[in-house]
Amino acid sequence: MTLRRILLALLLLVSAVSCAHVNDPSTPLRIHDRVALMTSEETAGLEAQLDLFFRQFGIDAQALFEAFPAEANLNTVAVERFKRLAVGADAPDQRGILFVYDTTAERLRIEISYALEGQLPDALVGYLIDDHARYLFDAGEPAHAFSLAIRLLTDRLRSAQLGGAFDPQAIAMLRRARYPAGGAGATGASPLGRESLTAFPAPDANSPQASFAPGQDVETTYRRFLAWLGRGVFEADSALFTPDSRAYLAEWPMTPAYLDRIFVVEYAQRFEIVEAGDHAILYSVSDPFIAPYLFQRTAEGWQIDLTAGRNNVAGIAGGRFSWTFRDATSPFLTPFQDRLVAIDGLLRIRGGDNRPGLPFAG
Repeated sequence: MTLRRILLALLLLVSAVSCAHVNDPSTPLRIHDRVALMTSEETAGLEAQLDLFFRQFGIDAQALFEAFPAEANLNTVAVERFKRLAVGADAPDQRGILFVYDTTAERLRIEISYALEGQLPDALVGYLIDDHARYLFDAGEPAHAFSLAIRLLTDRLRSAQLGGAFDPQAIAMLRRARYPAGGAGATGASPLGRESLTAFPAPDANSPQASFAPGQDVETTYRRFLAWLGRGVFEADSALFTPDSRAYLAEWPMTPAYLDRIFVVEYAQRFEIVEAGDHAILYSVSDPFIAPYLFQRTAEGWQIDLTAGRNNVAGIAGGRFSWTFRDATSPFLTPFQDRLVAIDGLLRIRGGDNRPGLPFAG
């Protein structure tokens, strides 16, 4: 099994929590693979993910992979297939999403019901069509990219649940970072609200790590991390991360699409920082679904400690919260005892955004 498939299996395993009934004949099928692009295991995993998506948001998301004639109008075909597959028929307010991928010309179309236009704006749907599509068959694994697309929609809908408006500037920044004019770096409003990312331009091609040195404070390191994400180039051996974290990252079959997902979620969010000696936690005060980052102060400066994050922060699928600290008595968290709070049996950070996610009204 390749490393990419291992990551995909982990993504789908998390998404499949409490979805054991997906093999029940009464469960609607939402993956329509007419050209056998995916294995039966991948299809089953995505079915579980979409079943969880339906139960969490009341939205019927389906995917159709089919080879259409070269002269076919994909927009017309997508509308026709949306009706034929009865997408959203069993969902509250007939909320539905249909991904149609034409394998003949490698074209993607996304149809959404009228009831979702407020939660899924054109900028986000356009990004999924124009940018995410090119990853869809990357390395011959469409299930990986489709799973990431659903996770990105999950992030957006969770924010919409809590009244968060989508900021299209995040997409604009990604595109400027990918196709800079005259070599300029990404620009835009700072997620921490005080200065733009132009302070950390894309690094010179001859020195790929030059602009991504650890900061002398946590905020600077995090800003550089966002710029690192926005480039869409996965470089595990970056001094922004502790040595153990770099080794951990090197095992990830990372794609530009996954980097995009992290960037879009975290762009323009508000964060606070708490330090204790050589440890620090950066946590969101504007989105309860963004897990905190743990930092370590080393001789090089403040670095992101992903291995400490893996050991101390657990992800949760399908619940009112998406993350919890694992153990308040761990060596990393012990100095922050007065900042931890138990909510619904989970361990969160006091002063962070601890609003529980609520289901969409039927």
